[in-house]
Amino acid sequence: MKKKLLGFILPLLGFISLSSTGFGLWVFHENVDSKTIGSSLYLEPAFSFEETEISLSVSYDCKANSEAVSETSALILDQNYRYTGSWSCSITASFTYDILIGTKHEVAPLDASAYKAPSVILPSLEFNEFQIRFNMTENDLIDGGYLTSQVGSTSQRITPFFNLSGNEVHDDTSVEGTLRRTVTKKETFTFLPGTKYNDIDTVSEYTTFRSFLKSAKILFSVVVERNPNPDNFLP
Repeated sequence: MKKKLLGFILPLLGFISLSSTGFGLWVFHENVDSKTIGSSLYLEPAFSFEETEISLSVSYDCKANSEAVSETSALILDQNYRYTGSWSCSITASFTYDILIGTKHEVAPLDASAYKAPSVILPSLEFNEFQIRFNMTENDLIDGGYLTSQVGSTSQRITPFFNLSGNEVHDDTSVEGTLRRTVTKKETFTFLPGTKYNDIDTVSEYTTFRSFLKSAKILFSVVVERNPNPDNFLP
């Protein structure tokens, strides 16, 4: 056992003693060629909303007793809509913004002076930085018990830009270096008759409802904003 142990230790000691002798190294081919590499430059795209103005429109579909849906200029409150009726408010938002196209200069690996032509950089995952949000901010008819929201419907709809469909986006590339994008997005909120609406059976109840409607409001808002949690919308 001692012989095996010494056989392992002695070469190690011999190595240590050689490495600490202080002798210089032999060096040949002293004139090593110099090589240069350049750094590629990448400018991120920019979004410009400075001149953005959202235009809004609303349309209504009223349906009673499974009859065909008809478009109207207002939310029609008809006796036939009790129990089986439904109302849909469709909010359409349209806005335009500019994407200032980014650029990239690539350098050949071993030649710092040989720049390739700039390549156009468009956002990809950058679209998760922005979102369009539809809110039903106020509905006195729901609060008053005359309407209810359709099951599964929410008062807030959020769409990140990269989830916009092709028919919702129109691009204009006529200005060099800029992509002008127009977005048209539609969201629909559907309501059903509430208990108090279904219970309108007398002139008195109708008169009470009419008085209520004099100050009642259904309000929606649409906002384009930075997404506070962009990682939540990664595809």
